[in-house]
Amino acid sequence: MLLDLAQRQRLANADIEKVKQALTDQGFYLQVPPPVESMLNAYLDELKNSEKTE
Repeated sequence: MLLDLAQRQRLANADIEKVKQALTDQGFYLQVPPPVESMLNAYLDELKNSEKTE
């Protein structure tokens, strides 16, 4: 996919300066999806915090 980044000021899900720097340094930019939020870990953290306050 080809994109003209010279005319763009921002991108939807990435910092355009980081993208340009990666293209200059590495010749490519790899965008991966954000990690899935683990509701179990959030629940366990909440339990730990509530036990500490009691």
